[in-house]
Amino acid sequence: MREVMGECLPDVVRARQKKAFGGVQGEWLRKYHKRAVYGLLRSASFKKREYWNHLALMRKADAFFAGEGENSFFLWQCINLELWFRKFID
Repeated sequence: MREVMGECLPDVVRARQKKAFGGVQGEWLRKYHKRAVYGLLRSASFKKREYWNHLALMRKADAFFAGEGENSFFLWQCINLELWFRKFID
């Protein structure tokens, strides 16, 4: 992309290092989706999956919602994997 845009962008922009940006899933989960997250984590389909340790994930969710660490991306991945299983596998 940088090579293609080389003639269009100033060197200061083209040569700049990538900058990371934070995800907003932590805020979304804490403020708006706590009930939905726990509903999914407590569901029979989530508990029966052999791909994760259900109790360990519940502890991680409890810690996240208590403000003890930022593992929202991990929870976001587990939630979306479960939803994917429901749509395409079950």
